[in-house]
Parts: sequence; structure tokens; C-alpha cells
Amino acid sequence: DADLRSRLANNVMWYDDRIYNILLVGVDYGDEEAVMFKGAYLPRSDSMILISINSVNNVINMVSLSRAAYVAIPGHGNKRLNTAHAYGGSTMLVDTVESNYKIRIDKYITVDISGFEQIVNAIGGVTVELTAEEASAVLGTNSAGTYDLNGAQAVAYSRLRSIDTDRKRTGRQRAVLNAIANKLKRSSVSTMIGLLDEVLPLVTTNFSKAELLAQVAKTTKYFSMSINEDIIPHVPHPLSTRDGKEVLILDWDEEDKYIHDLLYPGIVPQSAKTSVVQSTKK
Repeated sequence: DADLRSRLANNVMWYDDRIYNILLVGVDYGDEEAVMFKGAYLPRSDSMILISINSVNNVINMVSLSRAAYVAIPGHGNKRLNTAHAYGGSTMLVDTVESNYKIRIDKYITVDISGFEQIVNAIGGVTVELTAEEASAVLGTNSAGTYDLNGAQAVAYSRLRSIDTDRKRTGRQRAVLNAIANKLKRSSVSTMIGLLDEVLPLVTTNFSKAELLAQVAKTTKYFSMSINEDIIPHVPHPLSTRDGKEVLILDWDEEDKYIHDLLYPGIVPQSAKTSVVQSTKK
């Protein structure tokens, strides 16, 4: 815990303006452990995936952040990473990720499970390859294969954890995001702009509509990039217990090196105090 306090006090983070980091956050407003914050109950985050767009190496890193990671939440002590959202919403979660993982988050997009279901339905569903166990749990069939999932089925698949581990669960979440990307690759820019009008009311984001339209205009370039999937911590860790909760105790020196090698390969990123970086975000 002392190491985390020291890490939080060290407000230097790394960034490179040619690398654009978007944090995708999934929440469930039915969360039984939601916390009252400024008159509203805020849920914990169910999934956190960093989309890091590297225009230097033409690669998109899709990196899950383990929700059980034991981190320092500014002003709220040391807890599981997914708890941060309950203490201040997406802004607190972003602050927590930046303070612990020492990477700049340029933008965030947060959606709850009902909104995500509607988004998947809006694009006409997604095509995902399921194992026999996954198919049994999601569709009630024991046959492995490639299936077209509607919104409700995609949510059930993304949240499935009873058959294996939380790390495997994050892989399913990334599989759905890849399936959404594959579906959008076949769409015209005008179609995606139309979808944007449907999606915006379903999410919370610090993107303006103009900024999102600018991102849509870049999709041809993005779709030409290779996609690399990963999870932090990269190596599985045994669960420990803190305050009655199962947590992952990370070796932050090891994770720092891995994160920098992953996000900034062959690049020497800049560093700045948190307050300076916040003021220069796109």
C-alpha cells in the first residue's frame, strides 16, 4: 500500500502526441455496489479497454485493464480499479488510470449494458466465433461455431465469466469490439455518420460531436491499421485479498516497462506533470 501511495504522489506520466488513447468503459447501472456520488448512484466499471491508436507504427492496441487490479484511487485510498468509477464517474476513472498506469488518456467513452445492446442492434448484430461452452451459455446450443449475435446475446457473451476466468472474459469483450469494427468496415462514411446520431444519446463521453465526426472521417486509415490485443497485467497474477475483496497486486516496475514497450515501441515518449498534460489534451 505504501508503494501505491508513493506512485500516486509521483504525478509524472508519459505521452506522445502521435499516439491517441481512448478509454472505453462499460458499466451496469444495476450494480448492487453502486456508490452515492453528488446525488446519484454510480456503478463500478464492468470493463475498461484502452484503444491506443499509434500513427507512427500504424497499429491499434486494444488493451484490457483488469478490473481487479489494486490501485490508488485519488482521494479514496487503495481499491480495485473498477471501484474508481463509483467514486466520481468516468472522470475519476480516467484520473485513476493516468495516476497508476502513467499514461495519458485523451478521451473516454462510457456506455451501460442496455446502451451497448442497442448499439449492437443498430449495426445489425455482430458475427463472433464461439466455443461449445460459450455457445451453450449464451445460445443454449452445444455446438462450437460462428454465430450472428444480436445485442442481448452480445452483452451476455461479453459478460460471461462462469465458464472460465476474468482474463478470458476480457478476451470476449475484445472479440465483440473486433466484430463491431469488422461490421463497420463494410459501411460507408455516410452510414457511420447516421449511426453516430443513434449512438451519441446512449453514451457518456468527453468527445464533442465535431471531434467524433473527425474520427469518423479517419476510419479508412484506422481500418487499414493492424490490431494488437493485450491485457494488463500481461502475465496472470494470483488473487490476493484486501478489505475482503479479491485483488490483483501488480509489479508496477514490470508493468511500466511492458506498457511502454507495448504503446511506444521504438519511441521515446515525453513526460510531464499531470496538471500540464491535462491542460494540453486534445
